[in-house]
Amino acid sequence: MNAPTWQVFWSTQEWVEGITWLPVDGPLPCRTVLVPRERVAYALRREIVRSGHPEAGTRFLTTAATATAVMSDSSR
Repeated sequence: MNAPTWQVFWSTQEWVEGITWLPVDGPLPCRTVLVPRERVAYALRREIVRSGHPEAGTRFLTTAATATAVMSDSSR
């Protein structure tokens, strides 16, 4: 088993480049990116559009929203 690779992003442009390298599989491609705040998600969406990368297929979730979704699913 390979150890995870960690990378530090110093700008939103570097972050966008990292996002575009994430794998996208399935008939409706989607990649999920966890962000600390909605403001970060907005900045990344804006940078994706500016850099010419297609935004389709990228979903940004805050860590709080992810935790809420996990907790609501586990209560079923």
